[in-house]
Amino acid sequence: MIGLNKSLTSLICLQLIKERDHMYQINDWNNICAEYNRSTLILGNGASIAVSRQFNYQSLLEHAFNNNLLNNEHINELFYFFETNDFELILRRIWQAHNVNQIFRINNTNLSQVYEEIRNGLIATVRSIHPSYQEVEPFLNNIYNFIKQFDTIISLNYDLIIYWALMHGLNINDGFSLKDCFINRNFDENWKRFREPIYGNRFTSLIFYLHGNLALGKNFHGNEYKIENNGINLLNLILDSWSRMETVPLFISEGTAKQKINSIHNSFYFSTIYREVLPEPKDSLVIYGWGIGPQDLHLLEKLRNCGIRNIAVSVYNNNQDYCQYINATLQRHFGNINIQFFDSNSSNCWIHP
Repeated sequence: MIGLNKSLTSLICLQLIKERDHMYQINDWNNICAEYNRSTLILGNGASIAVSRQFNYQSLLEHAFNNNLLNNEHINELFYFFETNDFELILRRIWQAHNVNQIFRINNTNLSQVYEEIRNGLIATVRSIHPSYQEVEPFLNNIYNFIKQFDTIISLNYDLIIYWALMHGLNINDGFSLKDCFINRNFDENWKRFREPIYGNRFTSLIFYLHGNLALGKNFHGNEYKIENNGINLLNLILDSWSRMETVPLFISEGTAKQKINSIHNSFYFSTIYREVLPEPKDSLVIYGWGIGPQDLHLLEKLRNCGIRNIAVSVYNNNQDYCQYINATLQRHFGNINIQFFDSNSSNCWIHP
């Protein structure tokens, strides 16, 4: 038995060494893109960082505290008590407590001050991190041309880049259309009907913000809606809406898998994407800029049984360690499927002409 265990251990060690020394092929996107035409695209934070290095940060909360945009130790205790780094959850909790106090005529001065301080900290943080429309505009045409190849685009980012690309596409008459399934500011639960091309278009791509978006919010009654604008002044319009306490932002900026799942279940929009869009049958999947960390493995679980046989994953700077991690993670969740890697800086890929 001891000899058998030693032999098994040796085989495992040899396999690990073999995997470590294996060099994964990094394809040019143009050489494999035809295989993934009209498939599903998932965009992670790396996609936003490619547009602006300002998005290269650990968490909004850390950025706020490290840059003295929040400097009240009691606010830190509040985030700790609710076991979250998510501004949206904390603001919503304070807002709800504020409304209850109003009903019972309890003094709200302290709550209002805390709410304003956290809200102003979030606004200042977003202002310091998020690039302006003018900074992003040079990339929008390339982004539009890339994402229009897919039937479904699922963004895990809260920024306005994809929203701006959608608005950019409205002015292009090329037979493609991008839709986010919002009508009159409200998400249409019958979202599948938007797949049918109209107005002479040949293809329609549906966009979903699984972790929310700066342009999404909740009002006092808990109704979720989209803040609409032509794009140029949208960021200021959103931040002004937060300042006037008209809107609580609806996005998940960070957190553990458990925290993210709880936030998803607390939103009709998020939960619809999670329950209906992610598990939708699909043969192929493209991942761009998503590191698939432990906090996101619940998304792979939702994708596991939808029939995926081919996955293409972007790789930055020929990172073989990343390829090894992604290959092992995807094989563990999906079994023996075809995994291809492609250079994130390929021409005709994301921001690249």
